[in-house]
Amino acid sequence: PEGSDLKGEFFLHTTMTDAERTALIQGHQLFRGGDKMQAASGYHEHWPHGRGVYHNPEKTFVNWVNEGDHLRIISMQY
Repeated sequence: PEGSDLKGEFFLHTTMTDAERTALIQGHQLFRGGDKMQAASGYHEHWPHGRGVYHNPEKTFVNWVNEGDHLRIISMQY
């Protein structure tokens, strides 16, 4: 809803820019992928399709979509 603390933006792995990806990884809002153990299990078979991250402007509400869980909801307080 308009004015909500949870309103934000969704970034798909397949469409985000390199600058967005780098900023999200450095800010710890984005999972990297490419873990050797996960790759050995076939986890990354369709990487990066169907995966992304959502966060509000303050980055206190973050959702990882299809990282290891279908949806991981992260609430952070600074």
